[in-house]
Amino acid sequence: KDTGASQNDGLNPSALREIKTWSYAVISGLTIGIILMILNIRYVSGLFLILTAIAGLHLFKKTLSYFTSLEKAVKDTTASDEKKNKVITDFSHKIREPLNNLVIITDMLMESGLQKKQKDLLETFVASTNNMVTTVNELTMQSAGNVSFEPRKFIRFNLLSTIQNTIELYSLKDRANIDFILNKQEFSDFECIGDPIILKQIFLEIFNNIENHDSLRPTKVTINFRKEKETINEVIIGLRIQTDKRIVMIGEKESEYSLAARLISIRKGTFTQEFGDNHTILNITLPFTNIVRETKPHTGSPKIGELLQKEKVHKELKDIKILLVEDNLINQKI
Repeated sequence: KDTGASQNDGLNPSALREIKTWSYAVISGLTIGIILMILNIRYVSGLFLILTAIAGLHLFKKTLSYFTSLEKAVKDTTASDEKKNKVITDFSHKIREPLNNLVIITDMLMESGLQKKQKDLLETFVASTNNMVTTVNELTMQSAGNVSFEPRKFIRFNLLSTIQNTIELYSLKDRANIDFILNKQEFSDFECIGDPIILKQIFLEIFNNIENHDSLRPTKVTINFRKEKETINEVIIGLRIQTDKRIVMIGEKESEYSLAARLISIRKGTFTQEFGDNHTILNITLPFTNIVRETKPHTGSPKIGELLQKEKVHKELKDIKILLVEDNLINQKI
């Protein structure tokens, strides 16, 4: 990225070359000085060592200047990325509301007994609105895919819900070409503490790699997860992603360029890939902070629990009173 490095001498390629040149000069001077000292040519060796020390001080100043400029450039880039992501998030939030209103109103109009010409025009309007919704979803997803190495506050979240939301988000893509199968087991047992955004970023990167591999026919992707190990403070989650094609989901040879590989490494996880003739299995292990569940003592007799259970009756939606709160006038009308 262009972070204004061209205006900063510390980040110019010439500055790096100068540091290398001075490094070689210091090493060479030190080597020659030591050799001359061994040969008992003290005056010349002392002169070389003094010159080497001066060159070393100059090298230290150059290196310090370079790393100071590099640190500043990294901070500027991070701040720029955060600002961009905030703009995208705010834009997405503000535009989704009127888009949802357009979708609802057009659905109501389509059911109002329109004439053929009016219906044709409205169908065109619906198609355009859907394209706008798709564009906003893709923009939001691309923003979610941009990795941020800044530490975020860990929160409590449900692993299954996070994976489901990520699949739903990806499925909103125009012409998404993946058939997902998520094995849902032990829903309540997968509550943990961590960073769900990183988990979403890992999955989105993998899904993109799968879809970019072959678009001729849909790829069947089966996702399983289970607890590999659990202690009082930590739970190790094993994620298993299987495709019905031979696909490199994470480029192991170029893992430094793989977003998913870097995120897994940052979270102190591991991954392996198994390749077959017509399938690939990706195994990921990630540690999360375990939730300490308090055991509440039973109060009262079991009879009370039975009576409370009997009082729970099924209600129809029309019998339920619901309070809707909305500050937007257009939304209130709809």
